[in-house]
Amino acid sequence: MEVPSGTCLVRFSYLHLETSKRARIRPLEVKAAPYTAPANDEIVVKSAAVAVLLAGWATQALTTFPHEYSSILGRDIAGGVFEVGKSVTAVKKGDRVLGYAIGQSQVFVDNKSSVVSNIAAALEGKTVAGGFDAIGAYEAFDACLEVVTHPRFSGVNFISTVRLLPEKLTSGVSAKLVLVGEIKDGEVSKAIFHSYLPRALAEGTFIAASDPYVVGKGLEYVQAGINMVGTVKKVDITL
Repeated sequence: MEVPSGTCLVRFSYLHLETSKRARIRPLEVKAAPYTAPANDEIVVKSAAVAVLLAGWATQALTTFPHEYSSILGRDIAGGVFEVGKSVTAVKKGDRVLGYAIGQSQVFVDNKSSVVSNIAAALEGKTVAGGFDAIGAYEAFDACLEVVTHPRFSGVNFISTVRLLPEKLTSGVSAKLVLVGEIKDGEVSKAIFHSYLPRALAEGTFIAASDPYVVGKGLEYVQAGINMVGTVKKVDITL
């Protein structure tokens, strides 16, 4: 089968980055990889864009997550369905799909002290359902902790986080470790990606803010994108 440039498996990204096992090597090398047909319950996506997140940076710089290299670092993709497995009925070839999405009505980029006070000011008079630390760094969790316990608004003192929980939490605050792999096949995933998100995107009620900073076009810009994580709001690469 002839495979178009940028084709990827939806469960990951069709992007193999060569380096030695668990080594902190720069730059990453992009090399050709064999095409993998989808299993019965999988789809293959021809990526149009990929997002570069902190997890990709951490995998290279800190060897935070164990990988057998060559490794697939990217999961946040958007594109069109290229091939579907035999049992897939929810989508068909040519449908536009995305891997993950985070929406927000406001974006705050600043140092810790000011970002907490600015978020608290924006939430004043509102009821807060809790906080979500999607970064996993200690500073991000601590900032979420300060936000959910801030006296300027009411709500639930709860934090969902992608990092291991600290041994001790502030009195009255609860937290839970949440990993994408735990929800992808459950009711939460169906409620978000099948029931809510397609309709919300079509109606404009879900805003995928903030506007991305596009590093470049092509997989050769992956290393440049990783280098920019944390310096701009959202780093994307088009394909």
